[in-house]
Amino acid sequence: MLRKTITVRHRFGLHTYISMQCVRTARCFISDITLNFKDQYIDAKNISSMMRLQVQKGNLLEVVVQGQDEREALTALERLVNSEFQTEGEKSEVEVESE
Repeated sequence: MLRKTITVRHRFGLHTYISMQCVRTARCFISDITLNFKDQYIDAKNISSMMRLQVQKGNLLEVVVQGQDEREALTALERLVNSEFQTEGEKSEVEVESE
């Protein structure tokens, strides 16, 4: 079992589109993936559970992964969160500030 606490950095937190990205990523792995936010534990492969969390920018999200591909799953979810969930055409705050 692997655990990691990640800070959500996207300015809108985990809104619908980003939650869907997380679920799609989680479903690529056979490991069980649980997210913990304020003592609410949810299945990261379930979109309706993900939406109920209402995670905002700056909130801490604990990712718990257990299974055959747990290391790969944790790395993929961490990479997704650390990318600040940028979508095509969206600029990061750093890029906007430097213009």
